[in-house]
Amino acid sequence: MGQVLFWIPLHTAWTPQGIPVYGFGVMLFLAFVIGAAVAGRRGRLTGIPTDKLQDLILWLFVFGLVGGRLLYLWQYERPWSEFPEIWNGGIIFYGGAIGGTIGALIAYRRMFKPLGISVWSIADALAPALLVGLCLGRVGCFLNGCCYGHVAAPGCPAVNFPALTAPARDKLVKQSAEQTLVGFSMEDKAADDRTVGFVEPGSAASASGIQRGDVISTVNGCEVKDYGELENLLRNEWPRGQTSITLTVRRAGQEVALPAFTPRLIGLYPTQIYESMSAGLLFLALLASWPLRKYDGQLLVLVMLGYAVHRFVNESLRDDTPAYGGLTLSQWISVGIFGGGLLLALVRRAQTKPV
Repeated sequence: MGQVLFWIPLHTAWTPQGIPVYGFGVMLFLAFVIGAAVAGRRGRLTGIPTDKLQDLILWLFVFGLVGGRLLYLWQYERPWSEFPEIWNGGIIFYGGAIGGTIGALIAYRRMFKPLGISVWSIADALAPALLVGLCLGRVGCFLNGCCYGHVAAPGCPAVNFPALTAPARDKLVKQSAEQTLVGFSMEDKAADDRTVGFVEPGSAASASGIQRGDVISTVNGCEVKDYGELENLLRNEWPRGQTSITLTVRRAGQEVALPAFTPRLIGLYPTQIYESMSAGLLFLALLASWPLRKYDGQLLVLVMLGYAVHRFVNESLRDDTPAYGGLTLSQWISVGIFGGGLLLALVRRAQTKPV
């Protein structure tokens, strides 16, 4: 996880630490650039003007970004004022697909329909690019920590996100109380309510040397006078990119500075990586299918069927999506996308001569 990949050392009154370069934003940028290159190459193979296809991709990207963001804010009941904060993640692919389709259809009517270019041939040129964008976009989700999975079963692949900044921390620490936030908890009956009680064995906190009975004096250089200040420092929104914590404790009448440590969440299914891998495999399948197409639009059909199946299964591993009638919103949409893919295949086979 790398919410902030690096800092640009430009220090001003508004950016005292410099300008952060977010992992999620970098992957979105790469998805756009590489996806446009892939689409351009596919377009040249079918005689679609490259300059117009690039304009179409820009329409698709902007409308897709807006659609994905709006669906996220609606589904998770987030305030609309958060719409511009794309660096925090929070873009639902199906919302992006709906928004991107609207943008692409508008652009098609303006730029391609007068030229007599089939919308289905354009769809086949864009389909591999869509998967490239999805593959890289989910890497961005992994760096950000969003779209996270359930607690992984023993022996299954798992990822341990930094606890202080991972979006999953509220679910695991506050709601289900499956773990402590920083690897220790406080002693309830101690005279000083900053006194450490339980220290989780094998945790990063334990490795840093913190012990039961230590009284916490400072957190990352900030003095804490009581438990209320301590809880406020630990549980409130943590600065993005700052995953480690440094404590000073009072032990046997002396101040002891402990080494910095990074608390981590218990292992979660790496659903972001699963989706990135699935998109990569679908991309390779589309490249292999390109010379075998029987009709224009066939690659779009393959994307609809393949991704719908993957997303339906992968959603069962995710722990950040509410259910409606036993299925998540994305699972319901996957069912519709799969049915739409089957219908589109039947219609295109019936109305199109082999290419």
